[in-house]
Amino acid sequence: MNIKNYLGEQRNKLVKSLMPFREYKIGNHNIIGVKGTIRKNTDQDDAWLFELLSNCDTYFDIGCNVGFTSLMGLVQSDIRII
Repeated sequence: MNIKNYLGEQRNKLVKSLMPFREYKIGNHNIIGVKGTIRKNTDQDDAWLFELLSNCDTYFDIGCNVGFTSLMGLVQSDIRII
């Protein structure tokens, strides 16, 4: 094993230990994400956006922070996220 591969494996182990993953539910889909990136309680804006995303073909997500709105779009069927 070369040093680059070894260091990559060590980095991956460190990241996994520092960022515990958990399972979230968005709509009818289970999503695995880093703990704390998805709110425990949905709010009115989440429901509003989720409904809008169900009626569109393309969604532009600009400045998406942790990507929660992109995940909501991904669980909708046949949507393209840019």
